[in-house]
Amino acid sequence: MNSPAGFKMVDGKIADIDPIAAMLNPASFHEVVHMTLAAFVARSMVAAIHAFFLLRNRKQPFSSSRAGPRPCVACSSMPFAILSGT
Repeated sequence: MNSPAGFKMVDGKIADIDPIAAMLNPASFHEVVHMTLAAFVARSMVAAIHAFFLLRNRKQPFSSSRAGPRPCVACSSMPFAILSGT
């Protein structure tokens, strides 16, 4: 991806593959932070949809168990996800 590592190119073919070195390349920390924050945002957006349906029908037990502080998690982690992606 951003900084490929963990393999050697020999005569135009990939050889000597090291999966650990590929996963722990120089850009891996940046990618892990960005994707962790993006997962928080995605999960929180699903909870926000549940909160919307809960506002429409308060007797819905499925949505009431999934709403809560999760939309706040989305709002607080979204700027960090954007900053870590640039």
